[in-house]
Amino acid sequence: ERTSRLQDRRHAHFPARSISLHDTHSLEATGKMNDDGSTCAAGNLIRDGRGHRNNTCERIKLDVGGTIFHTSIATLTGCSTYFRSKFSVQWGFDESDGDYLEDNVIFVDQNPEPFKVLLAYMREGCVDCRKLTRNVLLQAEFLGIDTLLSAVKYRCYTNKFPEFSGEAYEVIDAYNQRYGDMLGGIIAGVLPLYLKKRDERKEFALLGKSAGRFILQGPKKLYDDDGEFSSESGLVPICSTFLDCLNWLGMNGFTKVDCPECVLHDGIRRIFFSRKLLNSGEDDHWNRVIIDDEGADSEPDKKQYATLTVEVRSAVLDTGGVGMLREVARIDADIGKTSEIEISGRTETTSISKVAGINEATSVSCMNWLQHNGYTRREVELEDFYNSAQNVQPEKKVSIYSRIPPNYDDFA
Repeated sequence: ERTSRLQDRRHAHFPARSISLHDTHSLEATGKMNDDGSTCAAGNLIRDGRGHRNNTCERIKLDVGGTIFHTSIATLTGCSTYFRSKFSVQWGFDESDGDYLEDNVIFVDQNPEPFKVLLAYMREGCVDCRKLTRNVLLQAEFLGIDTLLSAVKYRCYTNKFPEFSGEAYEVIDAYNQRYGDMLGGIIAGVLPLYLKKRDERKEFALLGKSAGRFILQGPKKLYDDDGEFSSESGLVPICSTFLDCLNWLGMNGFTKVDCPECVLHDGIRRIFFSRKLLNSGEDDHWNRVIIDDEGADSEPDKKQYATLTVEVRSAVLDTGGVGMLREVARIDADIGKTSEIEISGRTETTSISKVAGINEATSVSCMNWLQHNGYTRREVELEDFYNSAQNVQPEKKVSIYSRIPPNYDDFA
């Protein structure tokens, strides 16, 4: 019975999304053909109150507080219960109701400035957080723009109470119980204040070198079977080499080199990585409805790494002398295979392999392989750490490159 009630609330908070003119994939899946062969949204033709058939793809004019807006029925009904009612068979227009003006202009007794923001949202599916003023929020509630209202409640409550853990519909239930509607949140002072992006909470992992080998220390919840949060940290047992460590970090979201201010570095070979910390059950989908200016330098959610090693060798002549210097390069990367290696007298498993056909190649062929396979970003800070920790000799240079990881099935 409790599960049934929760499902009912979930459906109430997340109604099925109506088809928009801008959602061409959905139109292809569910649309119907008009008489002229064009495709329109589901519920293609509807009748108004005077018995005429209205095409939902038809352009219409709205007079909102004296300002004229041009849009379509499908755009309006795709997001707003107010306009779905206006254009439904049961609530068809009648010239006598005062909403239907000359030249098919529909009057809406609301302020035009907030409506401009909301119409852009109905077209694009997202809205800049800075544009969600009090008047915009109140008009969104008047127009019944349910998806945006749910996103506002979710963002506000998770920012105000970051310790709250629950599914998205439970977060919205909690907002409703505490504040009720948009006006309740405004009166309580949480809207629009807590729609702004909060200071990012972080989770850290540490990569260091000890006793001649690289070690990785991360949150235990990432590799313990129960998956529960633990304040403890420990060695990640599956990382054998430096590149294994980097790939574990990158595939688990630790993509940013970031040292906590309380940690000292002097004389210790270690480097910190961080990732954004989400609440248990936090749904990032609703954070995409209300967008922030993340900045151009934001890190991707996941990374995969490869190393390019270039050595300068002297050619040995038949006479025993030393000939011309030549450059020998190789690439090490995770190509979906595992092997066993000896480290400090122990046999360990690694997922890092020398790329076949690139061993003892030229630096040009290696660079072309890296570019062809998406390793386009050079990680200079990681190179400095590795070369210092390994005490790499001048005649040998190790460069580190990263990519956003594809599926192994797509690996070229």
